[in-house]
Amino acid sequence: MPVAAEPTAAALAHAAAPELTPAIRRAIDLVAIRGRSVGAAGEIPSPCISVCQMNARADWCEGCFRTRAEIAQWSSADDSEKRQIWNMIEQRMADLQAGAAKPKQHLA
Repeated sequence: MPVAAEPTAAALAHAAAPELTPAIRRAIDLVAIRGRSVGAAGEIPSPCISVCQMNARADWCEGCFRTRAEIAQWSSADDSEKRQIWNMIEQRMADLQAGAAKPKQHLA
């Protein structure tokens, strides 16, 4: 009898991701605009767009796409840590948008 394969990390993340609603699309647009200035010299902007709503399934904010830990860490993070958080945010937004372009995968 064949053994069922374990779900991949991508499949688990996709299953936990929120639906790509118009509000989430708008948040992605706003956060992306703020993210463009991350590479510039000077202060690294906060990804917060004042839409603070935690998604229980994904465990990150639907406004800025940060986890609770990343939100708590932000004020004391150095520039390198802030860039790492921005990289995670960009990956989450890309994964969310990519997931919207293909049918939902269901875990067996």
